[in-house]
Amino acid sequence: QHMRELRHFGVTTRGFRLVTYVSNTVDPLPLGRAAGPAVVGLYSRAFQMFALPVQQLAAPMTRVALPVLSRIDDDAQYRRYVGAAQRVLSYLLVGSFIFLASVAGPLFAILFGPQWGGSVILFQILAIGGVFQALGYIYYWIFLSKALTWLQLRYSVIGRAALIALVIGGSAWGAVGVAWGYSIGLAVIWALYSIFAIRKTGMAARLLIEIAAWPIGVHLVCGAAAWTIGWAGTGLPVVAVLSLQTVVYLGMFAISFAIPRVRRDLAEIFSIGKRLRKGKS
Repeated sequence: QHMRELRHFGVTTRGFRLVTYVSNTVDPLPLGRAAGPAVVGLYSRAFQMFALPVQQLAAPMTRVALPVLSRIDDDAQYRRYVGAAQRVLSYLLVGSFIFLASVAGPLFAILFGPQWGGSVILFQILAIGGVFQALGYIYYWIFLSKALTWLQLRYSVIGRAALIALVIGGSAWGAVGVAWGYSIGLAVIWALYSIFAIRKTGMAARLLIEIAAWPIGVHLVCGAAAWTIGWAGTGLPVVAVLSLQTVVYLGMFAISFAIPRVRRDLAEIFSIGKRLRKGKS
């Protein structure tokens, strides 16, 4: 019985990863057929930057969060830890997408050169989907920690099939259409998890959405301010523009500390970080 459960867990987890891999690699094919290799190159550069926050933040956080969540037996304690994890994801991962989207113009010019300017709008569109991907990452942790990977696979197949269809349909409008198709597909996957899947785990999607609302609001205000500086400073050197945007973004975020809710959220995140460092030591 125990071995059968382990095999089932392994098969469904691998199936989920396979479905995800296929949907993440399908977009260049219809785009290349519709628009040619030059446009595929611009889109690929934007997608590389889009994947960076997940690779650098979400993957290491997963290695920390899953062992903790999988050891919790008490439902109330599990919900508290999941809420804290969603708070961390919202401030760090969602915030990363919003920040990068707001400074994408000068950032791409510095990192890749002016010839990649066409990738900026593609990345900014993909970053919208990245926000939904970041919000849905907590569902991935819940499914794995509760050994409900079959549930994850079921709705992933539906959502990823919709994503592929949207990408193929969007290719008729070139790289912008593919980027919008991919982002809308990520939003569809998040909605499927939120409406249908997560309630079968004993968790409430409404609570997780409410937790994420404040961080998203704060980062959107910061991002709007930084983007405005970038729009107003068009004639300045790109390094100066990026520096100003970063200072404004961080300054607006520091101002948000005046909000009691934000202070409580950040205090909890710092407390989690201290406990994790103590646990490692």
